[in-house]
Amino acid sequence: MTTCPLRPLPRIRDPETAASVLEDQPRADPLDPPEEEHMASMKIADLKKLLEREPLVPQAIVGEAIDLLAKHAGFPLESGQDDFDCYDGAGFELDGMPFALMRYQGHPADSSTIYLPRHLRDVADITAAVHRITSRLNIPDTAIVWERRDGPDL
Repeated sequence: MTTCPLRPLPRIRDPETAASVLEDQPRADPLDPPEEEHMASMKIADLKKLLEREPLVPQAIVGEAIDLLAKHAGFPLESGQDDFDCYDGAGFELDGMPFALMRYQGHPADSSTIYLPRHLRDVADITAAVHRITSRLNIPDTAIVWERRDGPDL
Protein backbone atom coordinates (compact mmCIF):
# COMPACT_ATOMS: atom_id res chain seq x y z
CA MET A 1 0.00 0.00 0.00
CA THR A 2 1.31 3.44 -0.92
CA THR A 3 1.38 6.33 1.48
CA CYS A 4 -0.60 9.43 0.58
CA PRO A 5 1.26 12.73 0.45
CA LEU A 6 0.56 15.01 3.39
CA ARG A 7 0.01 18.00 1.12
CA PRO A 8 -2.76 18.15 -1.48
CA LEU A 9 -1.76 17.65 -5.09
CA PRO A 10 -1.28 20.80 -7.15
CA ARG A 11 -4.45 21.89 -8.90
CA ILE A 12 -4.69 22.98 -12.50
CA ARG A 13 -6.66 26.01 -11.34
CA ASP A 14 -5.87 27.96 -8.21
CA PRO A 15 -8.97 27.82 -5.96
CA GLU A 16 -8.44 31.45 -4.92
CA THR A 17 -8.29 32.92 -8.43
CA ALA A 18 -9.92 30.38 -10.75
CA ALA A 19 -12.75 31.32 -13.01
CA SER A 20 -15.49 28.84 -12.29
CA VAL A 21 -19.13 28.12 -12.93
CA LEU A 22 -19.48 28.48 -9.16
CA GLU A 23 -18.55 32.17 -9.14
CA ASP A 24 -22.03 33.32 -10.10
CA GLN A 25 -23.64 31.11 -7.49
CA PRO A 26 -24.26 32.31 -3.94
CA ARG A 27 -22.37 30.43 -1.25
CA ALA A 28 -24.61 27.76 0.22
CA ASP A 29 -24.86 26.06 3.55
CA PRO A 30 -25.47 22.40 2.62
CA LEU A 31 -27.12 21.78 5.96
CA ASP A 32 -29.61 24.61 5.50
CA PRO A 33 -32.04 23.39 2.82
CA PRO A 34 -33.39 25.70 0.13
CA GLU A 35 -37.02 26.69 0.66
CA GLU A 36 -38.33 24.29 -1.98
CA GLU A 37 -36.56 21.41 -0.27
CA HIS A 38 -37.47 22.26 3.31
CA MET A 39 -38.40 18.65 3.99
CA ALA A 40 -35.02 17.26 2.89
CA SER A 41 -32.54 16.48 5.62
CA MET A 42 -28.83 16.55 4.85
CA LYS A 43 -25.92 16.01 7.18
CA ILE A 44 -22.19 15.62 6.88
CA ALA A 45 -20.94 12.09 7.55
CA ASP A 46 -17.48 10.76 8.37
CA LEU A 47 -16.17 9.85 4.91
CA LYS A 48 -13.83 7.07 5.98
CA LYS A 49 -16.55 5.33 8.01
CA LEU A 50 -19.03 5.82 5.18
CA LEU A 51 -16.66 4.18 2.68
CA GLU A 52 -16.04 1.28 5.05
CA ARG A 53 -19.71 0.48 5.57
CA GLU A 54 -21.34 1.37 2.26
CA PRO A 55 -20.31 0.25 -1.24
CA LEU A 56 -20.48 3.40 -3.38
CA VAL A 57 -20.42 3.70 -7.16
CA PRO A 58 -19.45 6.74 -9.27
CA GLN A 59 -22.61 8.19 -10.78
CA ALA A 60 -21.72 11.74 -11.87
CA ILE A 61 -18.69 13.90 -12.54
CA VAL A 62 -18.68 17.59 -11.69
CA GLY A 63 -16.22 19.73 -13.66
CA GLU A 64 -14.90 21.56 -10.60
CA ALA A 65 -12.04 20.87 -8.22
CA ILE A 66 -13.13 19.29 -4.93
CA ASP A 67 -11.56 22.10 -2.90
CA LEU A 68 -13.51 24.72 -4.87
CA LEU A 69 -16.75 22.84 -4.24
CA ALA A 70 -15.95 22.53 -0.54
CA LYS A 71 -15.15 26.22 -0.24
CA HIS A 72 -18.25 27.21 -2.23
CA ALA A 73 -20.67 24.98 -0.35
CA GLY A 74 -19.00 25.25 3.05
CA PHE A 75 -18.27 21.62 3.85
CA PRO A 76 -15.03 20.23 5.29
CA LEU A 77 -12.77 17.98 3.23
CA GLU A 78 -11.21 14.77 4.46
CA SER A 79 -8.12 13.16 2.98
CA GLY A 80 -7.52 9.46 3.07
CA GLN A 81 -6.51 6.36 1.23
CA ASP A 82 -8.38 3.21 0.27
CA ASP A 83 -7.67 0.19 -1.90
CA PHE A 84 -7.78 2.38 -5.03
CA ASP A 85 -5.70 5.46 -4.27
CA CYS A 86 -5.41 8.55 -2.11
CA TYR A 87 -8.44 10.83 -2.11
CA ASP A 88 -9.91 14.12 -0.91
CA GLY A 89 -13.61 14.28 -0.32
CA ALA A 90 -16.61 14.55 1.94
CA GLY A 91 -19.31 12.15 3.07
CA PHE A 92 -22.96 13.07 3.46
CA GLU A 93 -26.40 11.68 4.08
CA LEU A 94 -29.39 13.17 2.30
CA ASP A 95 -32.70 11.92 3.68
CA GLY A 96 -30.83 8.88 4.98
CA MET A 97 -29.13 8.12 1.65
CA PRO A 98 -25.35 8.06 2.03
CA PHE A 99 -23.23 9.59 -0.69
CA ALA A 100 -19.75 10.95 -1.20
CA LEU A 101 -18.23 13.75 -3.23
CA MET A 102 -14.60 12.82 -3.90
CA ARG A 103 -11.55 13.20 -6.06
CA TYR A 104 -9.02 10.40 -6.27
CA GLN A 105 -5.39 11.37 -6.76
CA GLY A 106 -5.25 9.87 -10.26
CA HIS A 107 -8.35 11.70 -11.50
CA PRO A 108 -8.25 15.09 -13.24
CA ALA A 109 -7.58 17.92 -10.79
CA ASP A 110 -10.55 19.96 -12.02
CA SER A 111 -13.12 17.27 -11.40
CA SER A 112 -15.05 15.77 -8.52
CA THR A 113 -17.15 12.63 -8.54
CA ILE A 114 -20.48 11.96 -6.87
CA TYR A 115 -20.64 8.42 -5.48
CA LEU A 116 -24.00 6.85 -4.63
CA PRO A 117 -24.92 3.54 -2.96
CA ARG A 118 -24.42 0.48 -5.15
CA HIS A 119 -28.03 -0.65 -4.60
CA LEU A 120 -29.31 2.33 -6.65
CA ARG A 121 -29.57 0.84 -10.14
CA ASP A 122 -32.46 2.59 -11.86
CA VAL A 123 -31.06 5.38 -14.06
CA ALA A 124 -34.03 7.67 -13.34
CA ASP A 125 -33.51 7.22 -9.57
CA ILE A 126 -29.78 7.86 -9.94
CA THR A 127 -30.40 10.99 -12.02
CA ALA A 128 -32.90 12.30 -9.47
CA ALA A 129 -30.47 11.65 -6.60
CA VAL A 130 -27.59 13.39 -8.42
CA HIS A 131 -29.71 16.46 -9.08
CA ARG A 132 -31.03 16.61 -5.51
CA ILE A 133 -27.42 16.48 -4.30
CA THR A 134 -26.17 19.17 -6.67
CA SER A 135 -29.15 21.34 -5.81
CA ARG A 136 -28.46 21.04 -2.06
CA LEU A 137 -24.76 21.77 -2.57
CA ASN A 138 -25.64 24.68 -4.87
CA ILE A 139 -23.76 23.16 -7.80
CA PRO A 140 -25.29 24.34 -11.10
CA ASP A 141 -26.39 21.75 -13.66
CA THR A 142 -23.88 23.26 -16.10
CA ALA A 143 -21.07 21.97 -13.86
CA ILE A 144 -22.11 18.33 -14.39
CA VAL A 145 -19.88 17.02 -17.18
CA TRP A 146 -21.10 13.42 -17.06
CA GLU A 147 -23.79 11.48 -15.25
CA ARG A 148 -25.04 7.92 -15.37
CA ARG A 149 -27.86 8.70 -17.80
CA ASP A 150 -25.18 9.75 -20.34
CA GLY A 151 -23.70 6.24 -20.28
CA PRO A 152 -25.91 3.82 -18.35
CA ASP A 153 -23.86 0.78 -19.35
CA LEU A 154 -20.52 2.14 -18.15
